Amino acid sequence: MDYAIRLSANHSIQEDFSSGNTLQTQDFSIQCWLKTTASGPLVLHHSQQSGTFFLLEIIARGHVQFSVQTPDGSQAIVTDLGGIDNGAWWHLTARKQGNQLSLFANGKQTAVTETTMHPLGEQVVEGIMIGKNLMRGNLPQFFEGEMGEVSVWDRPLSDAEITKFYHNPAEGNEAGLVSLYPFQSAEQGQSLSSQDHLVKLPEQRVTLEIKNNSPNDFTLSLPDILTRKEWPAKIPAHATVKVELENARPCFSTSITYQVEASEGKTFFTIDINKSLTDYDSFVRAEISPDLEREVKIDENKPLALEATLLISENLVIVNARHLNQFLQAVIPAVGKEHVVTAMDFDEKTRTAESTAKQIITYNQACQIFNRRIQTKPLAIVYCQNKDDVAITFKKAKEFNLPIRVRSGGHDHEGECMGTNTIVIDMMGLDTLNEFTANRDHVWPISVAEVGAGNRFIRLTAALAQNKVMIPHGTCATVAIPGFLMGGGWGPWTRKEGMCCEHLIGAEIVLGDGTIETVAMETLTAHADGRDVTLLRKNKPELLWALKGGGGMSYGIVTKFFIQTFKLPDTLIKFELEWNPYDTNQVLTGNLPTLKILTQWEQAINSASTPDLTGTNLKINGKPYTGSFDPESVVHNCLMYGYWEGKNREQAETSLRAFIQQFFTDHGVKPADIRIDGIGGLGDPYQFKLGAWDRESFHHVQLRSQSNSSDPLPYPPDFDEPAPHKITSRLVDHNGLGDAGRAALLRSLTSELILAGNRSKGMFNYVTLGAIAGDFYRKMTSEQKEKSAFPYKDKQYTIQYQTWWNLQLEEKEKLQDNPVYTRVNRALDWMEVCRDYDIPNTSGAFISFKDDSIPTKTYFAQSYKRLIEIKDEYSKDPDNHFRTRKTII
Repeated sequence: MDYAIRLSANHSIQEDFSSGNTLQTQDFSIQCWLKTTASGPLVLHHSQQSGTFFLLEIIARGHVQFSVQTPDGSQAIVTDLGGIDNGAWWHLTARKQGNQLSLFANGKQTAVTETTMHPLGEQVVEGIMIGKNLMRGNLPQFFEGEMGEVSVWDRPLSDAEITKFYHNPAEGNEAGLVSLYPFQSAEQGQSLSSQDHLVKLPEQRVTLEIKNNSPNDFTLSLPDILTRKEWPAKIPAHATVKVELENARPCFSTSITYQVEASEGKTFFTIDINKSLTDYDSFVRAEISPDLEREVKIDENKPLALEATLLISENLVIVNARHLNQFLQAVIPAVGKEHVVTAMDFDEKTRTAESTAKQIITYNQACQIFNRRIQTKPLAIVYCQNKDDVAITFKKAKEFNLPIRVRSGGHDHEGECMGTNTIVIDMMGLDTLNEFTANRDHVWPISVAEVGAGNRFIRLTAALAQNKVMIPHGTCATVAIPGFLMGGGWGPWTRKEGMCCEHLIGAEIVLGDGTIETVAMETLTAHADGRDVTLLRKNKPELLWALKGGGGMSYGIVTKFFIQTFKLPDTLIKFELEWNPYDTNQVLTGNLPTLKILTQWEQAINSASTPDLTGTNLKINGKPYTGSFDPESVVHNCLMYGYWEGKNREQAETSLRAFIQQFFTDHGVKPADIRIDGIGGLGDPYQFKLGAWDRESFHHVQLRSQSNSSDPLPYPPDFDEPAPHKITSRLVDHNGLGDAGRAALLRSLTSELILAGNRSKGMFNYVTLGAIAGDFYRKMTSEQKEKSAFPYKDKQYTIQYQTWWNLQLEEKEKLQDNPVYTRVNRALDWMEVCRDYDIPNTSGAFISFKDDSIPTKTYFAQSYKRLIEIKDEYSKDPDNHFRTRKTII
């Protein structure tokens, strides 16, 4: 369609079918292109022979009306939406099929409403009128605008045909085509009275740049004689070609396919182009085979010009597989094949069905982390045995463009130590432990433990205790040192010794360029045997500052920590106090208001007269909401865990009981039960039970329900199997919760999302409050507070919401038939509600209890900006390969 016809009151078109063209059926279709800013008739037809009479017209506000009169009756419809009179080109189709009328705009069916059929009157001609409506007794109406490619069909076009003729014109030989007015030239008889009425349409141009970033050579599939001129026969690998198309139709389209010949058509891409003068109807699309990726970018989209870029590349799964293979070939000789686990055995010579099955089991076991709710599928897991293994694994992953994760203990609650399609650097093999202990001759000025990143507390605390020293450790035996320390490091020593990060004096770290450095705040030298021995040299103290509470993996991969130790006290007692316990049927007993228990626990941790309480938390179990809530009287099961220091067993137990009497019993908050769960220190072995608190185990519940149990004490949760769970957190401000904060906290723990019977099915919903307030931070000077990135030194305690389920093997074995899954979604909903719950006098969040939904800045508070600056300056990681949702950027 190079030309359109300009129609007005001075010019319209009439055909009387003298050529023999006539509609012989009462089913028909009309199509036309038009551009107008006014209403008026488009196409009118009258046939006395068939008794068919129709009018297609634009009425007020740009609505389209289609009226049909036949011997069987009259019908009329009007489009629900107007706007056809907006001065743009439109393609209209009117179709009558049986008793159904329909209208299409730009190849798409439009919504219509039935309307009143006005009498068309007796026409003076038999045939077609375009742009004019002759009605006896009335003034004629005319179309003001331009029209093109008017076609009349004696059959109803299908939806597919309507779309086809919108994109490409009819050729004139199609079945059922009665009349076609392409308006190509003035040589069309009396249909065109003058060349002056022709309007040459401007040419539309499409420029497409095809960038083939794949390793494939593509050839044109079955090119026809027209497309050969415009499309290159071949697009070589890693090449760019440009295609230019021109056409004068208001809308034109084309489709072309390229394929790799050797693939027998299995590797291909098809390009579909549509250029239209109609607003918002121009596009470039590409369909690809599964082994390809594609992206279409529209660089310019104007009425007469469309410019686009098509990028074709290999599917990233295939790219990653190739990179993985290259990575393995480079890493395995360095670290040993026995230290690399992948989903499949890459040794074709030894692969069998049995070995493949074994490999799959090994791989899936290696993928498991502590939070069984999260399961990811890394490309490979490399079990590093030393710092060089870590460095080469990281450098090769970076060289082959593979993302990394770093795992030590696997206790990241959001699973960010692992990741699908990543290389996991497992640090468990870096479990060296050396001690440099100050003695009376002051060989070393301070006692320092050199701790490999693979050390877990189950081994580390016992080994340190043998030398009568300790570090501030955590409460779960299988937690490893890196994430714990770099996140802050809360635990049962926090009140007396602070967070573990406060004791970090040096670290060995793999930076973003693969180099290994040891960073330290100060130089540490000892004089022995007539010579000086330097353990640490002052180096990049700003970077070490960031590692002291600025989060794990952000700044590099730490392979070793130098941690200042402290002397173990003579005696330690691990104790538990319980209020409002559950009976054997998991029914809550006791009537002591939770508010009183919480208030007295706060008094204890904020008191300057409780230095022997080295650390503590308070667990409050959630309960169902039953329709009423009073913060003054609501009752929850509460457990206080703590470490108590003393000079010997007798003195320690006596002073502990005095503390319980002073802070609880004397205030009407007498515990229902007092349990001594472990005794350690210089005079007793520092055994595992001294670390077992903070999480309630299902085994604990079972033992409580067995009245004839020979050991009523709970088995330490440290050694429970990993289980699915969700955690979120916040912290209590320096001035405390206050009445409003306590009421809100207790209301959040009394919820309709916590169902009755949860505990008996192995579902636990609770909060643990971990004390920070104590002598360590109370006595810390402002200058000392600036020596670590940990931002919450002035907070009273952490609030850690938790939900756990399937802690027991018997429950896990039920798989998807476990009735606990009728409750999990509501438990997770409860966590979401608690995360956003309005609790006055709380703020922030603790990175060790990571929740993906909390913004990164919230975790690092006032340290956030400085940590980003240190990351940029020292990590040598411009592309941020050290990244997870948990890292600083």
